[in-house]
Amino acid sequence: MTRQTFRNADYQKQFETLGYVILPFLNAEEVALLRQTYLNLENDLGKGFHATMHSKNVDYRRKVNKAISDIFTPKAHAILDDYRPLVANFTVKEPGASSFFDFHLDWNMVDEAKYRSITIWCPLTDTNAQNGNLWILERSHTLGSSYRCGPGLALYFDDASELKHAKFVKKALSMKAGEAIIYDHKLFHGSPPNMSTETRIAINQAMAPAEASAMHYAIQPGTDIMAFEVDDDFFCRVIIDRLDLSDPKGHIPAKGSAIQQYDVNQMIA
Repeated sequence: MTRQTFRNADYQKQFETLGYVILPFLNAEEVALLRQTYLNLENDLGKGFHATMHSKNVDYRRKVNKAISDIFTPKAHAILDDYRPLVANFTVKEPGASSFFDFHLDWNMVDEAKYRSITIWCPLTDTNAQNGNLWILERSHTLGSSYRCGPGLALYFDDASELKHAKFVKKALSMKAGEAIIYDHKLFHGSPPNMSTETRIAINQAMAPAEASAMHYAIQPGTDIMAFEVDDDFFCRVIIDRLDLSDPKGHIPAKGSAIQQYDVNQMIA
């Protein structure tokens, strides 16, 4: 059994049951400041959906991480039971159909046999079905152990047969600017395209228990899953899909084949 995540017992119970908690997080001044931070920092990112971690400019990524963490981390410390930040991103949906992001799981960032890592996701504008609100599969964090690997978002379950029998209800979360959802990294989530005329800017900050080593898992076709113990700066400095795979901490036999998005979508009731 992993240790508790929230200081508040009611939040902890909801987190364990549903896989997430929604609560007030940023005030109006903080929302405005972080929106302006995004607008002031030039980036090399494109259209559709993009996140800070997609940038190849490490200096930009570190500036974003610091600007967000300076505001998010003290607030998180009041809510979470001794968690530390790993990486913070702007997650942005430009207007248009290409901003769609189907259901997926974030990477493992800790050894999930012992610990639970989380993301704090907070929109900087009111979100709805028109501009790309968050979707979740409530309670999907209760599925068994999985490895979520680079490159991309490759997904392996210890027992993939669970996906054929599990059914979860897609829940659309229309959230106010400054509200936050804190979700288990094992919770499936996604979002519809932003079909409004305005860019939808949100933030996520990944966090882990203070005592847990940060981890990253990677796979190449025809190989086992490779487990890397990494430092906390790893997620800021490593360019996605360019990881040096020569020095893994260990190998994990890959069971079966990667789960395809079709399999995930079959879980929706």
